[in-house]
Order: sequence, then C-alpha cells, then structure tokens
Amino acid sequence: MRRLRLAALGLAAVLSACSGSTASKTTIPSTTVPTTFAPTTVHAITTVVVPTTTQAPTTLPPTTAAPTTTLAPTTTTAPLGATFQSLIDRYDAVVAAILADPRVATDLTNPKIVAYLALFPPNDAFTATPLKFWANEGALGRFYRPGPGGAISKSTVRQVTATSETEASFDICVVKSTSIVDASGNILESSGGPTAGTIAVVKVDGVWLIRDLTLASAANCPKPGVAG
Repeated sequence: MRRLRLAALGLAAVLSACSGSTASKTTIPSTTVPTTFAPTTVHAITTVVVPTTTQAPTTLPPTTAAPTTTLAPTTTTAPLGATFQSLIDRYDAVVAAILADPRVATDLTNPKIVAYLALFPPNDAFTATPLKFWANEGALGRFYRPGPGGAISKSTVRQVTATSETEASFDICVVKSTSIVDASGNILESSGGPTAGTIAVVKVDGVWLIRDLTLASAANCPKPGVAG
C-alpha cells in the first residue's frame, strides 16, 4: 500500500631430542695392548680450507600492488541529478493532470494517460495499480485540486545512486498540498506536508524511465518553507 499511495497520489500522498639420559650406551671392552708394536706409519691429514664465499643478501625492489578496484555504487547529484529532476517534474505534472479528473484513467488512449505511461518502460506492470486506483477515485466522484501550497506535489531530487550505466535510483523530498472535492467543488478532504520517496530508474534506448516508486521516511527532508 505504501508504493500505491506514493505512485497513485503523485509521490506525495502515499514511499559472523635427543633422548639423553635414556639412550643405551655402548661399552667398549678393554684390550690388552701387546708389548711389541709394529712400526706405525702416521699419515698426515691434509686439511683443505675452502674459502667461503658470502653472498650479499639480494634486496628485491618493493612490490607495488595494483590497487583493488571495488565496484561499489557511486553517489552523485550531477549531471544525472538534473536529468532525474526533469523526469520527476514531468511525473508530478502528468499525475496532477490525471488527478484533476481521475476518470480519464479508464481510457488508455487519453493523452494524459499516454503521457503517464511514456514515463515507464513499455508494458511495465507497475503502472496497472495506480491506473486502477485513479479510475476508482473518478467513479466515486473524487477530484483532486492543489491545496494552499499551490501544487498537489513538488518533488526535489536529493541524492542519486548510479549502480550501472543503465540503472540507478534517487531519493526525493516531496511537499504535498492537496484538496479533494466532489463534482460540485465542495471540499471532501485536504492533506499536506512533507514526505519522501525512492525512485528506481532504468535507461531504455538512451532514455531514463521510472521502474519503481517507494515511499520513504521524510526525516532528512527540510520542513516546508525551510531551505535545505
């Protein structure tokens, strides 16, 4: 219902090691040395001293590791911010035009409905629910008018997150001011104030289109009449 209210009412009304002592010892038996010895030839032991060549340690140049590239979503407000602001301005305008007489929602050839559907990818299933809601409002004789704020809804893009070259989302703050009247112009109800939403968009044939609208908290949005 949150998505319905946001979409249907113009984004505003609805968004873990030795073994040592234990080793056996070999006892060499004593031998009686004979009193007569054969001449002993003593061979001198030649000791060859091999000069030791000490190699200087090889110092390898420090290895420079290539930085790891993390494909994280990027946040920006321009130039996509301007593009998405234009997109949401057109959305607000066409929804306000439909709400002026919601009965037009039953006619898919009506220019207002054609303009609305053009803001979404072809045959997008999301649009069916708002159209049904608007048609029902029209059947009940409920017509929407701008309230004292001068516009049913005015949306401002606050932050853009681009996840790829063809997909992105952006947050909006919305100021709403709506009066619902009957066929005679009598006010049935009024509403207004700040709200917010997140809009998912996709690029189709080079054109950014709306794919989804979700209501969000307006806690970080400026109050009406306060710059932010």
